[in-house]
Amino acid sequence: MMLVESLSLITSISNAVGALLISKGMRDSNASSACLISTSVQAVALLVPLMFSIPELNWQALVLFALSGAFALGIARLLYFVAMEQIGVAVSSAIIGSNPLISTMLAIVFLAEAVDTATIVGAVLVVGGVFLLSGAGERSVKARSLFIPFLSAFLYSLANVIRKAGLNVQSEPLLGAVAGAVAGVLCFSIYLVVAGKLGEIKATKRSLGYFTACGLVSAVGWFALMMAMQTGTVAVVTTIVFSYPLFSLILSWLFLKGEEKITRRIVAGCVVIVAGVVIVSVF
Repeated sequence: MMLVESLSLITSISNAVGALLISKGMRDSNASSACLISTSVQAVALLVPLMFSIPELNWQALVLFALSGAFALGIARLLYFVAMEQIGVAVSSAIIGSNPLISTMLAIVFLAEAVDTATIVGAVLVVGGVFLLSGAGERSVKARSLFIPFLSAFLYSLANVIRKAGLNVQSEPLLGAVAGAVAGVLCFSIYLVVAGKLGEIKATKRSLGYFTACGLVSAVGWFALMMAMQTGTVAVVTTIVFSYPLFSLILSWLFLKGEEKITRRIVAGCVVIVAGVVIVSVF
């Protein structure tokens, strides 16, 4: 497997692990605490290595990196955590998995990316697979509850395109990762202050451990994503990255016993997702 695909897969797996950690941590906490703590840890973890070698700053690139972080880590991540609280890990991850098609369309329009047939087919398969998974559980989900994860998916997609634009201006993945993470923390902190929700921030020793672990795992995935975006196209990278509902379901089944059940529909969804990723990676 080529470097871009391997880095994208690392991000995909880290997203799935992070979702599991957040789900376990929010049992005695909440989405706001999960978002603030995990994103803060992520920003610090990325900032430390950057301090040893600070590149020349390009302000246009910094603005783009910051915008991508504000959308992805400040807003979309919070919406994702809220969705997990409301409708569960599997369904939330599945809906947000529609990201490849949205990202591909935005990349074609705003970045003039050339997308081949194999990538489009792979993206369609991944999205089809995650929608199979979204209806796989026994939990009944009201249509209006799907708005939050769909909005999260769109903002993640928009962030992908802005992130790639920033890397086109200045090819510094670590700088981009740090700028995005810091912007995400600042954006969410401002939201908490303006909305008067600072009092909601709470974490037990147990939940703090899970949120911190999520931040560290997310730092690895975030940097891998920036590295993949540096040379890969938005369409290819996002198709592989957002196959993570497959890993989320596997991890949920292994570690959230009794909360996620494996059915034939889940198996079918997993097979379709794997087929999509293979097509994008091989062809």
